[in-house]
Amino acid sequence: MTMATPTTDHSVYATPLKADVRAHLKTLCETHSTQTLLEIGTGLGESSAWLLRALASLNIDTVEKNGDAADAAFQRFKALHLLDRVNLYHEDAHHFYPVRVYDAILIDASKSQQKALVERFFKHLDIRGFMLIDNIALSRINDAPQTASREALKTKHDTFLNWLKNDPRWTVEFCDLGDGIAVLTPIIKPKS
Repeated sequence: MTMATPTTDHSVYATPLKADVRAHLKTLCETHSTQTLLEIGTGLGESSAWLLRALASLNIDTVEKNGDAADAAFQRFKALHLLDRVNLYHEDAHHFYPVRVYDAILIDASKSQQKALVERFFKHLDIRGFMLIDNIALSRINDAPQTASREALKTKHDTFLNWLKNDPRWTVEFCDLGDGIAVLTPIIKPKS
């Protein structure tokens, strides 16, 4: 896993979903009959382009704050003739406001902001849908030398994982794929 930092070296900035994560996401999309997906963290567009080519009925809205990465993703979508099925927003996800409800949401952005991103976008998830959060294991952080900033991020991340496990709005499944993923499924409350 590569940490996202502003740079023009795209190979450093963005790492696409690992093959096992993509395959699992594709299976989830098929199982849930997913037609619409919101991706937070486009990177270079590799993951969304792969999904669009694998699932003919899928449409994706994708958000990327890094201008160079967004430009590269746009060029990828254009070259693959996918522009009719993808909307690319060059914007900070914390300022992006979806105007629709999605069948699926993929969070593959700022690892230190995962809780805020889940909170912001979960309300835009269809009750029958799912949210996949990538890089839950943070192995690059866990394997790094011990520093105060590493420990602070690890503590914040542990708090995030406990919150995911205990929030009553969803069930969560943790999977040992890629650098770890979590799949949230809304809990449908019976109408009283």
